[in-house]
Amino acid sequence: EHADKEKIIWEAFKQRFGQTEFSEILFDLPSLIHQVQDLESLEHPFSTQEIDEIIKKLPNDKAPGPTGFSNEFIKKMLANY
Repeated sequence: EHADKEKIIWEAFKQRFGQTEFSEILFDLPSLIHQVQDLESLEHPFSTQEIDEIIKKLPNDKAPGPTGFSNEFIKKMLANY
């Protein structure tokens, strides 16, 4: 049965990789998470100037996406735009 196979695989996984028992959190979570007010500014669209400034700061030898276009290429295209 599928459920039996699933159980065998799960048990083998646990034996190989081990498991820990949760005991307690050793840090003060409320001190790490602070509530932030006034987040409405995050809803405003980016300006063209903001985007241009970020693009200028990108390293030339990296490609920000799967297209393979490097940041240097994007900067040159922006300069011609």
